[in-house]
Amino acid sequence: MSDLDNISLQYFSNRWQYDLLVKKNAIIVDNTYLSDKRFYKKRVIDLTKKAFRNEIDDTHVKNSFDNYVKTCITYLRFTDKKEIYQEQYDNINQEEDIYKKDDIIEKPYDVCDYLICKPENVKTLNLDTFVKKKTIAVKPMVIPKKTEINIKKPEYKTKGILKKKKNITNNYEDTKEK
Repeated sequence: MSDLDNISLQYFSNRWQYDLLVKKNAIIVDNTYLSDKRFYKKRVIDLTKKAFRNEIDDTHVKNSFDNYVKTCITYLRFTDKKEIYQEQYDNINQEEDIYKKDDIIEKPYDVCDYLICKPENVKTLNLDTFVKKKTIAVKPMVIPKKTEINIKKPEYKTKGILKKKKNITNNYEDTKEK
């Protein structure tokens, strides 16, 4: 459908009928895309290989392919960094850090007022309570360390790629080495 037909349908038709028509067209377009995707699969893979070898002359296809490769690279870099950072935190057991038995005061349930209100402390009055003392406590600054990550390691070059099974054994190389 053209843009004019879409505008006409949108403003001059019933909203319910227009939504049904849009859904129907979306399903048809999705089915067409899926069938075209299966049909052109080998040609698309061949075109991708040619694009990696710089054998394509069409600038639109080159630019689109370059944008696709840049997007893939940023995604793969992000996942590699994420996995490296997550490996650092695998050893931390969160439940032990949050619930330490030393911090919890075990008291029976009938004496739970200590959780709601402050305990009654009677202040002792002496001269020290009236004198205001200023002590400046210098807290040491804790500066987080930046973790250096090397994503260019050879192990990340083929990470997640399944290796092909070799069905053919090459006997020529075996005899040549002997």
